[in-house]
Amino acid sequence: MPFISRNVFQIDLGKALVSGCIVIAGFASDAEAAVRLCASPVTASGDDNSLTVARQRAMAGWIAAASKLGPAFTAWRNATDRNLACNRQATGGHRCIAIARPCGISQDPRQLPPGSTPLFKAPPKNRSMDI
Repeated sequence: MPFISRNVFQIDLGKALVSGCIVIAGFASDAEAAVRLCASPVTASGDDNSLTVARQRAMAGWIAAASKLGPAFTAWRNATDRNLACNRQATGGHRCIAIARPCGISQDPRQLPPGSTPLFKAPPKNRSMDI
């Protein structure tokens, strides 16, 4: 069985990784980064004798209102300026208000839904690459 030096293998593996990265970089030249798009704030409220149910109703109302922008905007975790506040009412029940700017992720920042704003200016549609 031939003797294979461990160091030679590591050097060859390093060369292979560098070559592979160069090849992949060549294919990725036309790729664009995904952007986070955020709309105007959406507000919803929920009432119930149970604090838990009042929170659930406020969140369900917020999701329903945000869904009018599209399914990508319904995740509370992606929203910015989030606030879920609850107060006890004089009647003994609870009222919760959910307010946040719904955000979605887009692979093409030129296709914006109504009321959304990108976090950066999109590049022009027909751009040429200078090499």
